[in-house]
Amino acid sequence: MSAGSHGAATVSDRIRTFERGLCAVFAAACLGLIAYKLFLVGRININWDEFLYLNVVHAHARDAMTQLFQGAHAHLFLWLTGLSGDEIDQIRAARLVMVGLLALTGGLVWLLGRRWLGGFAAWVPPFVYLSALPVLQHGGSFRVDSLLAPLLVAALLCCTRRGPLRGRDWYAGVLLGVAFALSLKTVLFLPMVVLALALRKRTDDARPAGQLRAASIASGRMLLAAFTGALLLLLLHSLAIAAPPADTLEAYGARVAGKTLLDVPMFSRADELAHYFKWQPLPWLLIAVGAAAALMQRRWQAATLVLALLPIAFYRNAFPYFYVVMLAPAAILAGLAVQQLSALLRTRVSAGLLAALVGLIAAGLLYQAKSPARRVWEPQQASQRALLSAVHRIFPDPVDYIDCCGMVSSFRKRNFFMSTWGMEDYRARGAPFMSRVMQAAQPEFVLVNTPHLDPERKLLAGLLAEDLDRIRNFYPVYWGPIRVAGAEGRLTTGQPLELTVPFEGRYRLATESPVRIAGRLHQDGDVIRFAAGALRLVVEATGDTAAGSHIALYIASARRAPDSPPAAGPLFVPL
Repeated sequence: MSAGSHGAATVSDRIRTFERGLCAVFAAACLGLIAYKLFLVGRININWDEFLYLNVVHAHARDAMTQLFQGAHAHLFLWLTGLSGDEIDQIRAARLVMVGLLALTGGLVWLLGRRWLGGFAAWVPPFVYLSALPVLQHGGSFRVDSLLAPLLVAALLCCTRRGPLRGRDWYAGVLLGVAFALSLKTVLFLPMVVLALALRKRTDDARPAGQLRAASIASGRMLLAAFTGALLLLLLHSLAIAAPPADTLEAYGARVAGKTLLDVPMFSRADELAHYFKWQPLPWLLIAVGAAAALMQRRWQAATLVLALLPIAFYRNAFPYFYVVMLAPAAILAGLAVQQLSALLRTRVSAGLLAALVGLIAAGLLYQAKSPARRVWEPQQASQRALLSAVHRIFPDPVDYIDCCGMVSSFRKRNFFMSTWGMEDYRARGAPFMSRVMQAAQPEFVLVNTPHLDPERKLLAGLLAEDLDRIRNFYPVYWGPIRVAGAEGRLTTGQPLELTVPFEGRYRLATESPVRIAGRLHQDGDVIRFAAGALRLVVEATGDTAAGSHIALYIASARRAPDSPPAAGPLFVPL
């Protein structure tokens, strides 16, 4: 620090010291947010698509993977299947890796911001990114978005480096190719990346025509590397799938584009953006101011980063977890706003007042990170843990089953992914699936982890009546949301009870008192064998059988259910 004539620090020195202090505070805050995310790994509710991602990994381990698209991540996480514990323990392990990638993304955001920012302003983007509510909730989750974010920012780093740098164009293409192989939604960010590369300043030829030619060649190199890399990775991945893909790349891309881009109104997810603005208005205002400043000052390359938020306008699946990718480049604009406001006011106000205004912005950002951090504090995995524990107690060995998302990933799920998209396709086909699945796979239980699988709830866009009847008639309630293959009914005075089981096999009798079946007396717990073509039996009361007694047959492989009831609270919380 320099000093005045009497050894006192100058105002300029004090301002620099203050700014360095802010840098240290925000650097520590970023590290604190990563540590907090590590703590939240075992607390934040596991969303159903995280179970789906784990289900694909287990399918790959069984050599039964069928997904050419949205399945390449399985190769990276095959080690999860060798861990001890249940699906929640495995997802927690995967989340730890994803939090590491979140930390990497934050570091890359800081490096990318340094292309245009310096001092305290350079620390604003990583903090804005890591403290944003959607990133606090979904950053580090076991989704492809946690993989895409660092790849996208790393590609932008390659594209924004000044000079000809041909090698970096190829590197950016390779990074995009990996991202594209992981998820086709990488294409949503291609306009931003291509523009960032095209607007890169070059020192070899200052003429506009030369700049345009160089930009075209560089973009061509990058896109060629991206296309070649993605094609090669998908080709290698296709060798691991168990059956030929149902769609070609063109057909799948057209179907996805039609479903997520063309068949939806503009700004269909604008309510989520409004929700996040309500929680943290200051970061979003800074992003908007930064974008406007970049455009007004013709800082075109920095301005292209606002295109990261463009999917909010037209993309159906711009769900909260997609903000983990979108916000990574866009957060740079918040730092640009702080830097431009400081530059604008530097000649108009005193240094002390300028420092106070910057400090006020910093305090506002820190304060607005508090409420989102508190919102995700409460533990939300108890009901999921209790349910999976019950499933593995009832079925200690893997069996076939039905649920919405592959929640019991170590078992074989036998129906489609029951997302809103999956249900729309199912309703459009108008073809029931339960009869076919029961005949081909003989699923031993239905896990009612979505209202669509609850036969007592008739939803307007739910399962067809035939499928609901199959679940109601052939999968009686066993414990909480677990319905086990079998049949049930009640004896009435003087009337025999007919029970029909869903498929051949051994079934255990559950009865409150002795009953007579085919002339033989049977007690609670007796096992009865059903052969194909003889799936019906008649149950008759005995002298000891009380009228109205509940009689049930459950698949014999089902062990005793837990004595405790299911844990209170929802299984899945809203995004």
